[in-house]
Amino acid sequence: MRSFLIEVDPCLKGSSEGRRLKIEKLFQELGFGKLECVKIAALYRLEGELSQSEAERISKEILRDSVAESFVVDPKPQDEKTFFVDIWYKKGVTDSVGVSLLKAIKDIGINTVTQAAHGERILFHQTSDLNNSETLEKKVVQFVDQNLLNPLVQECKLTGLC
Repeated sequence: MRSFLIEVDPCLKGSSEGRRLKIEKLFQELGFGKLECVKIAALYRLEGELSQSEAERISKEILRDSVAESFVVDPKPQDEKTFFVDIWYKKGVTDSVGVSLLKAIKDIGINTVTQAAHGERILFHQTSDLNNSETLEKKVVQFVDQNLLNPLVQECKLTGLC
């Protein structure tokens, strides 16, 4: 079984600007001034026996608005100072967007996807060198758990730090 992560970004500057600035302000108030919230994007996880070309077709035909959004399949942090915080629903919690996505994928004739999930990706950049990335990771996860998600139904995963 293969798994693809698809990040869908708004092309229009400012579409999530208010939320991004609010996160940065919260960071500064809590002493995280050395971190910049770069962007917030929709995130999708597709699992099954699908190919790269099928993942791209799903992205183009279902997940993004061709005028206002772009997408990247399996994005990676660009450098050692960039990392992602991905927010997903916990196992057992109904992901209604994921359920609808799975149906839409079948409607366009792709039957190789067995699971689909919807989440959110927040991209951060360290604006200066921080000494202990393990401590930073714990602080960022704690911050996200307390301020950016509902811990009863959601969880976060950090990618690219350490």
